[in-house]
Amino acid sequence: MTRFMIMLCCWISCYSLGATVGEVDALMAQLLCKDCIVKSQQINIPEYRQAYNPSMIPYKGGYLLSFRYRTRFPTKFKNAYRDDVSLIGVVKLDQNFKVVPKTAQILNIVSYSSDYSLTAEDARLFNVGNRIFIIFNDIPMLNIQGLNAMYLAELVEERGGLFALKDQAKPLNYLYARAVEKNWSPFVADGKLYVIYSDHPRVILEVDVNTGYCQEVTRSISHRNWDLGEIRGGTPAYLVNDQFLTVFHSSFPVATSKGRAYVMGAYTFDKEPPFAIHAMTPNPLGDPIDYSQNNASKVVFPGGMVVEDQQIHVAWGKADYQIMITTFDTKKLLESMQELHE
Repeated sequence: MTRFMIMLCCWISCYSLGATVGEVDALMAQLLCKDCIVKSQQINIPEYRQAYNPSMIPYKGGYLLSFRYRTRFPTKFKNAYRDDVSLIGVVKLDQNFKVVPKTAQILNIVSYSSDYSLTAEDARLFNVGNRIFIIFNDIPMLNIQGLNAMYLAELVEERGGLFALKDQAKPLNYLYARAVEKNWSPFVADGKLYVIYSDHPRVILEVDVNTGYCQEVTRSISHRNWDLGEIRGGTPAYLVNDQFLTVFHSSFPVATSKGRAYVMGAYTFDKEPPFAIHAMTPNPLGDPIDYSQNNASKVVFPGGMVVEDQQIHVAWGKADYQIMITTFDTKKLLESMQELHE
């Protein structure tokens, strides 16, 4: 048994015995890999102070950042509010990741009905050519509460600098979709849009951006070395050194307020079908302070990535109420990975 697995077994044992937060932090400090981190910074949006789960793309010399924002909303009954409202917003950042004043806005998301959605979650921003798209999850077209479906929409900047959906968001139609769908990771290869639907088994879908129709293009068993829960989608994937790179998240049971701890890792995969995974970080990425400071829930949720020169900037949500951007040294990150054999 490897040292990593021994620590993991100790972690699970601590969970079953009701480990304290301090004990969880101590174990996390041993598991996390931070050698490839250059810096981390929190992004505070004055108008939406508890925004979280961001995504990010380069935009006009700076960046465009999306975020999720939960709030209360009046109902049709006097003095009554619903507390489950989830909205998607965007804001511009300058080249130093500082919020550009007066650019934060909530998007008018139209998805499963002709009314504005109050239940849209966790958008990922990405480009297809010069076009900006968001992929997010929301209530299905049949409006069944408690279920989630995936949607795709093009985002355009209108006169005055405000962003809007070009058309009503399209549901992503996959024949074998489950009742609850979240966290599809998009990437563009040879001008076509694909999504990583799952990693075990590894299923890649090709998406028609005009219709939302999804066709399975590859399905395989991934022999990956990851023992911290099911690998789930994170950032869009981008080419780095002639291979795609994505940052994912997973979770597993520990004694936190959510009963689980979330971590993020990264892997590379081939740029051509079947898009096989090439290498993966053996340990979770992150600085222990990200888990021990203002993060009792132990939640990290990567949603955006920008590749620039020798660095990679990852936008991620912390504790379900903060936005963080962590900059990685590209060379050190890639060197930290272990090759896999499919």
